[in-house]
Amino acid sequence: CTTCPIDPECPDCTITPLTQSPSINIAKDGTYVDSNQDGITNVGDVVTYNFVVTNTGNTTLTDVTVTDNNATITGGPIAILAVGATDSTTFSGSHVITQEDINTGYVYNLATVTSKDPKGNPVTDTSSDPTPCTTCPIDPECPDCTITPLTQSPSINITKDGTYVDSNQDGITNVGDVVTYNFIVTNTGNTTLTDVTVTDNNATITGGPIAILAVGATDSTTFSGSHVITQEDINTGYVYNLATVTSKDPKGNPVTDTSSDPTPCTTCPINPECPDCTITPLTQSPSINITKDGTYVDSNQDGIT
Repeated sequence: CTTCPIDPECPDCTITPLTQSPSINIAKDGTYVDSNQDGITNVGDVVTYNFVVTNTGNTTLTDVTVTDNNATITGGPIAILAVGATDSTTFSGSHVITQEDINTGYVYNLATVTSKDPKGNPVTDTSSDPTPCTTCPIDPECPDCTITPLTQSPSINITKDGTYVDSNQDGITNVGDVVTYNFIVTNTGNTTLTDVTVTDNNATITGGPIAILAVGATDSTTFSGSHVITQEDINTGYVYNLATVTSKDPKGNPVTDTSSDPTPCTTCPINPECPDCTITPLTQSPSINITKDGTYVDSNQDGIT
């Protein structure tokens, strides 16, 4: 064999070349961990990873290490991995969930195992998922990524408080006086919300939309509202109305809420057609006046009463 290396201890040995087929495989499975056990996927929760590394070739492998494009890896290296040997305990990994992950709804990542064959050549493999998510969208930039789905819980809240304004300051509730409204909008879910708007069934709304409302963020200045008091309102003694906030989650789905009153009128009658309406009481000042004038009439026109 003219291409075979000579054994210096046996220069006259007959040399029979053997085909080496070094190969390695890595499988990676991800598990979501609710770190604070509140039942909601939050920033700071974790995805943990289990790695199974197998020598699938016909040569012993050495210096086996694992890296990951989106997780912190601990353990290793494996000094020697025999032919057919499998290791499922040396390496572990974790990824701390970010807001971007939750907005996406999935964590994508890929591990790479690297080793050396007996000649010192690198032998590598990228991970596959032994229990893949069959309903998760594939990342075209990482078709072999392990995909861990995250639960999105988009939610929004709006409160609405009404204040009567005596427009002409005469101390009497008149037609043309105004009820002004203050709105507080809060992102109470775990995803970023966009295109936040407010409408009202009995008031004129100004302000907005809010382009982006982060998780936990509260806005109390963007939206305001007003209702011009009518005679019907004064006759009723109350102004009833309801606001609706509408937004979109990262997937474009609508996320809405109807308003509640942070300082409800506890003595006001509830409108059965709108039990959640903000109720602003109006002062009724009923009053009537009669004038009376007397005129003598000489019925028989005799000039004498």
